[in-house]
Amino acid sequence: MAIEVSLREVAEQDLSDFFVHQLEPAHVARLGESLSTANVKVRTISADDKIVGYVAHFWRNDQPEVSYWIGSEHWNKGFATRALRRFLAEVEVRPLYARAAKNNIGSVRVLEKCGFSVVGEGQFVAEGHEVGEFIFALGESQSGRADSG
Repeated sequence: MAIEVSLREVAEQDLSDFFVHQLEPAHVARLGESLSTANVKVRTISADDKIVGYVAHFWRNDQPEVSYWIGSEHWNKGFATRALRRFLAEVEVRPLYARAAKNNIGSVRVLEKCGFSVVGEGQFVAEGHEVGEFIFALGESQSGRADSG
């Protein structure tokens, strides 16, 4: 039997769970970048009433982008794919962009399962090291601009 995955507005009591998720090294750079941007829409991801992560929509370099995070203890259970699919119904703008570290095969697969295609490459810094990333797009105009900034 599949575990029900749901999205809801972020509540103050979610923040302690997010804090625990933030302690995972790769997450620190991404969360700070995402949540400090104006016009952010964030949803808490819960599974069987337990907080497992979040999904967010924001703008980077004048492009609409989505990002998500699942606590490592909840990986490989399909939560990210199911949550992102639901969230994409709330975010109507297209094309819509997303990024995944090249070595994060799980995140790459989530984006592919949700209909995103690779349109470029970039880099970000995590723990003082440059990390290669794929830039994905969803929507009919996927040949559009894909800044690496």
